[in-house]
Order: sequence, then C-alpha cells, then structure tokens
Amino acid sequence: MSKRLIISLILVMVLGYGSASASIFMSRQSNVVSSLDSLDDDLYVFGNYGEVYGIVGGDLTAFCYNHEADGIVMGNANIFAFTIRQAGNVYQSARIFGYEIYVDAVIGRNLLVFGNDIEIGDDAAVGKDLDCRGEVVNVKGDIKGNAKINARIVYISGKIDGNVEIKANEIYIDSPARIEGELTYTSNKKAEIDDDVIIAGGIDWIERTPEEESDDSGFHLPGIIRAILFIMTLLTGFALILILKRHTRES
Repeated sequence: MSKRLIISLILVMVLGYGSASASIFMSRQSNVVSSLDSLDDDLYVFGNYGEVYGIVGGDLTAFCYNHEADGIVMGNANIFAFTIRQAGNVYQSARIFGYEIYVDAVIGRNLLVFGNDIEIGDDAAVGKDLDCRGEVVNVKGDIKGNAKINARIVYISGKIDGNVEIKANEIYIDSPARIEGELTYTSNKKAEIDDDVIIAGGIDWIERTPEEESDDSGFHLPGIIRAILFIMTLLTGFALILILKRHTRES
C-alpha cells in the first residue's frame, strides 16, 4: 500500500470524527446491531466481534477481529478486521481491509479492498470502480465501472462493464465472464481465458521478466497489517479523547 493512500485514509477517518457529537460508538467484546435496529447517525464499532444486521443511516466504521454484515449502510463503509463477511448493501463506497474477505453485497459507488484471500461473490454488484489488492483475488460479481487488480493469483468469472487492469503471476478468466472494455494485464505468462469468454475491447499483454516480478512493489501483507494496526491505534486514541471530552462536559 502506498504512503499516500495510507495518509489519505487516515485523514478521511480523522475528519469523520469531527462530527462525533452526531455519532454512535459501540465498544464491547461483541457488538451487535440487530435486524430490528435502525440507527440515524454514523456508527463506530470497536471490539472483537462486530455484527450489523440492521440499518445504519450514516457511515459505518468498524475495527474488529471478525466483522459480519447483512444489514444496510446508507453512507460509506470503512471496515478493518481479520475476517470479513460483507453481505449487507452499502449505498455509497466501501473500503475494506482484512485477511480473509468475502463481499457479496450491492455497493452503490466504489469498492476498495486490501487483503490476503479476497472473494467478490456471485451476487455482488459494484456501481462504479473496483480496486483490489491481495494474494488470491476471485471476482464473480458484476462491476459497472473499471477494475484494477493486483495479486499473485486472479480469477474472474463475473461481468465488468469497463476496462480491466491486472498485475499478477497467474490469471484465469472463466466462463461466463464478460469484459466490455479492454483487458490489460502484466504477467510473466499468458492468461488462461476460456473460449466462451467475451472481451469486447481487446487484450493487451505486458510480459514481465522474473527479475521484474521479484522486484514488483505490489501486495505485501505484513505492510498492510502494520498499516491497519497503526490506523486502528490512531483512531482508537481519537475515539477515547472524544469520549473523555464529552464525559468531562457532562460531569
């Protein structure tokens, strides 16, 4: 992950805390928003487990070991967890960081995913662009915009309306995949593409040498984990400061 992206994410999250007076904080070992709950404000979740089955009227920001969501987020979703199952719809954009990630939801705008094992499920639909970095990435759903993927192994069997850019060691594009734009991929070997796959904009293969592959500055899991821990520590500190300030004013 680039330093610029890390700094941008931190700024986005920190600025979000500026409206903490209109936010809801949940900080327990297990945090559950039930299917009967409808929250009007932004929701911040800190704990071992975060489960969102109800409606979040604003943005959702979660820092958990395990995150699971089948509810609805009316704003943006920012998820940091080790294992993530995001089946609930997000009306705006989603930014997801973890180790094992499964997304099978409707994302209204852009989807940014960093992880190790990433799957974009059959029922997933991304309204705009997909940006995905991982060890193994499997895209089965529909992407309305462009897709950018950086991984060791990439599987695609979904429909992508825009252009696709891939950097990977192994690339498999299986039926019923359909790419309406151009496929540009960088790899040391040719992608394996089923005969039934449609790529309307053509294919551009940029071959790289083993030396270029070893020097590639793509996905590095330890760096991602360190970045996640750093952001979690920083934002937890901000949350505690805001809670203490509010408590001081009320006492």
